[in-house]
Amino acid sequence: MKINLIVFNIFLIIIAFIGSFNTTHAQTEDKWSGEYMLKSNESIPLDTIRIEKTADLKKDEVPSKYESDLQRWTIASKKDAYADQLIARRFLFNTESEEDEYKQFGWTDLYLKGKMECLDLGHMFICQTERKETISIDEESFVSETGFFGVRLHYGLFLLERLK
Repeated sequence: MKINLIVFNIFLIIIAFIGSFNTTHAQTEDKWSGEYMLKSNESIPLDTIRIEKTADLKKDEVPSKYESDLQRWTIASKKDAYADQLIARRFLFNTESEEDEYKQFGWTDLYLKGKMECLDLGHMFICQTERKETISIDEESFVSETGFFGVRLHYGLFLLERLK
């Protein structure tokens, strides 16, 4: 009886350890969540945005081309009192289906080297890269001082600085 109790306690400790590892591991994988100062290309503050991890989608909730990555984030603006939340997904990169949303910008090599990852919101996208990385968009280049930037349809380039 005493041995069964010891084995049971060891089992509970192992389960607790695995659970805490999975929680910690999941939290460290989310490199997007936080608040960011959104600035014009001239570094003029425009807004603060908040990015938060949200529930993953299920395969039956998305078109088949998006089934390879079901993780999603919400993005909200301080100017809107964080009321309107947009849903963001990572750029597609799937060698099986030959989907590569980095290719149109010439960023596939950066992505494959782990130096670029982008979130798509439909009318804009936000990217993370290494600090001081020179980024080319069409025929223009800029240095991503903070490692975060974005492009909005009909507006163009904006810079992001992580606040917390």
